[in-house]
Amino acid sequence: MNRRSPSVQVLAMGSRGDVQPFVALGIALAAGGLDVGITVPQDLAPTAAAHGLRTSTFPVDIRQASGEGTGLDWQADGSRGLRQEGKLLGALLAELAEPISEGVLAAGDADLVISGAMTYEAASIATRARGQRHIVGMLSPTTPGRKGSSTVYSVIPGAASTLNKATSMAMAAGAYSLFRQTADPVRARLGLPAGSFRDYLRTAYATPAMLACSPAIVPPDPAWGPQLKPTGAWFLPPDDSWVPPAELVDFLEAGEPPIYLGFGSMMSRDPRATTEIMLEALARTGRRGLIHSGWTGLATGDLPDTVALVGDVPHEWLFPRMSAVVHHGGAGTTAAAVRAGVPQLVVPHVVDQPYWGRRVAQLGIGPEPIKRHELDARRLAAGIERMITDPSVRTLAADLGAIVRREDGVATAVAMVRNYLGMGG
Repeated sequence: MNRRSPSVQVLAMGSRGDVQPFVALGIALAAGGLDVGITVPQDLAPTAAAHGLRTSTFPVDIRQASGEGTGLDWQADGSRGLRQEGKLLGALLAELAEPISEGVLAAGDADLVISGAMTYEAASIATRARGQRHIVGMLSPTTPGRKGSSTVYSVIPGAASTLNKATSMAMAAGAYSLFRQTADPVRARLGLPAGSFRDYLRTAYATPAMLACSPAIVPPDPAWGPQLKPTGAWFLPPDDSWVPPAELVDFLEAGEPPIYLGFGSMMSRDPRATTEIMLEALARTGRRGLIHSGWTGLATGDLPDTVALVGDVPHEWLFPRMSAVVHHGGAGTTAAAVRAGVPQLVVPHVVDQPYWGRRVAQLGIGPEPIKRHELDARRLAAGIERMITDPSVRTLAADLGAIVRREDGVATAVAMVRNYLGMGG
């Protein structure tokens, strides 16, 4: 008699950068013989389905939710301070609570649920109530720790300290007060009492967790606890059928490698003003540029001959062809730029992005980050010039890229999942 393959439901909520690593994981788990389904925001369902994954949805258009009202306020104003960011994020999570809960509860009777950061608390409650196994996939090191280099929130970024552990624990309590909103509807529908931060911590430290980050970028910290294991970043497999647009190839071949500038899914109240900052910075440095339009629609007007506009292009193809990368500091974009071995400059907007900007500078692979609300042509030009002219930055970026290219984070994660399910690595 043939044994049924264990079923896995992946809950990937957030922007494209939040979802894509989980799609990569789902593809590899399915190739490894598991019965895999994935739940994503409804506007990102075609992306998951295109890779052959059984796809269901959270009933929300995440791009629309990010580009108007509370979502736009959070992304546009979140870099002004943690208090402001927390207030706006809390309001956004309140709006997303029902869609998140609905998607989590629809996971059914899967043998294993793999959640992300936005779905963790709701999934934790639902899986415990149903007797299901649960693993959390983390794209950033939000677990409290002592090493400033290894936790998103630290007061002494360059050292290990009990102050970092205390600060990151306090931030975890604050995050719980926000994210518990996404789990309240689950508790209500399952008839469960309200939880507490103490319950949250006890469960979190007992839940297996995979950190989808390179240990060369995020040094493991014993203070995380034994439940958290770094795997390396989760990248999609190369698409051998993809062909770059002819006009992009022509632009790249027409001169020196350009500077990539793009903020991914981050929204702006004034995309044209952001574009003008980028264009002026490029003009000041005399560099060619490639601007990614992103979700907010950058560079929709006329551009000089030395600057081109690009839509969504695989980072693994594009970034090695750039002289440097300017981006918003998403975990996936940071990892892709590191893997490409090119210098990078982070312009953080919200959540974990300041951490990635800090790590880029600490590792010497780029200049200090520029907060989104402080971005101007002078600062951006200075950052670009340093990336291009400082040989130590270029050498360190190339060396770190060589290390990261030897890792296979997806394969490591798949082995961990199979071991957890008793299937062997």
